[in-house]
Amino acid sequence: MSSQAAARDAERMRDRDAARGALNWYRAMFLSSPRALRAKITVPTLYLWSDRDAAIGPQGAALTHVSSRAPTRLKYSKGSATGSQKKLRNNSTHS
Repeated sequence: MSSQAAARDAERMRDRDAARGALNWYRAMFLSSPRALRAKITVPTLYLWSDRDAAIGPQGAALTHVSSRAPTRLKYSKGSATGSQKKLRNNSTHS
């Protein structure tokens, strides 16, 4: 991640509401049972991924469908850290 992108993201996290939403997902993991964390997704899912994602690599994005019982679509954006919808194209669909 570039220093400019890190500074941009840090600025966004200064907003309490933005930070709360981003952090509550991680907080909830500790409140969930291990069994619940292994549960399969049961609703249709659209997974947006960019090749510039600093946290999730291409294999993680490609394997999203393994965690789902419902249809899962993966769309990716090449060269975009933000996943601009103009650059998104359909990569794969799993049922």
